[in-house]
Amino acid sequence: MPLSLPQHFCVILSAAIPAAAFLLGWTLRPAVPTISPAVRTTASAAVTRGMAVEKMAGAPGKIEAAGAPTEVPRTGPAGRIAALLDHAATLDIRGTLAALRTLDLQPGADGGLALQIFLARYGELDPQTALTYIDTLPGSERTLSAATVMSAWAARDPQTAAAHLEEETGGFGLDPAAAALAARVVTAAWAADNPAAAAVWVQNLEDDSLRAEAVPALAISLAIEDPSTATAWVNSLTGEDHSSAAGAVAAQWAQSSPQQAAAWARSLSGDSALAAVEGVVLWWMLADPAAASQWVNTLASEVVRDTAIVALTDSPAIRNDAASAAAWANAIHDSTLRDSTLVSAVERWRLQQPEIFHRR
Repeated sequence: MPLSLPQHFCVILSAAIPAAAFLLGWTLRPAVPTISPAVRTTASAAVTRGMAVEKMAGAPGKIEAAGAPTEVPRTGPAGRIAALLDHAATLDIRGTLAALRTLDLQPGADGGLALQIFLARYGELDPQTALTYIDTLPGSERTLSAATVMSAWAARDPQTAAAHLEEETGGFGLDPAAAALAARVVTAAWAADNPAAAAVWVQNLEDDSLRAEAVPALAISLAIEDPSTATAWVNSLTGEDHSSAAGAVAAQWAQSSPQQAAAWARSLSGDSALAAVEGVVLWWMLADPAAASQWVNTLASEVVRDTAIVALTDSPAIRNDAASAAAWANAIHDSTLRDSTLVSAVERWRLQQPEIFHRR
């Protein structure tokens, strides 16, 4: 069924800054496994700038985000966002434009996050005009804003939104960063309503840059609903599509069933195996570092094991234990990869425990 305003806003938020979902205490449906540093920085700033929007809050109400608590108190970041979502849902086009202009006149207010909420509403009501409004925004805000409008559009009319995305990518339309994020959120919004139709669109995409973003986005959406359906879809793909989808499915699956995801990753070969193993290790290390480490030691292929070790040393559990990271890095078979990983580990170790490296 089509996404509501809170739901597709959550798609945008979790696509751009997955960490924000945890900060807000919500279980959001991620749209992509990774996001460009520029977009992550822009969206993170929106969350942390202060969010002075309490005056828009009304009585306690409900939020429809997937996995969110039924009642959200009007305190803290989650409460303020809930209040904004409730308020935005009541606005017509004139009211939405008035709200956007009010943000322009309130330096220091929660310009970033409130902007995206009101743009999401604008995108529901008149997406094409909303996209032209984005041209008036500072350059640093346009990428996330375009994706917000495209997500709202796709929630209501995915076919038209997808066609517009293809038409506007490149040339004088969406810039590469905006098109990339828009491809992810359009795919996620369409898959939430009709995964089969979304899959047909993704597999028929002719633009390589859009396809590179849409394939893993759809893979994650499918894996959230049913990993067996997702793996079957991955098996229908070839080449780079297969490897990127495999990595996305494995990473998503590992969040709920790391052992099953690991077994599937082990069954793959080539670049797909490397991508899937990396995704499994990164997420498994967050939940159970000991089990993940033991599994890495069972990998027979040197190439696959090296990839797994690099992912392991990049996990928070090992990054904060630089001595262990150095020991793991030293076990990498490929000498070039071993040296670069070891240098990074030792440098982190030196910064964490400078007294060990201090020459008396």
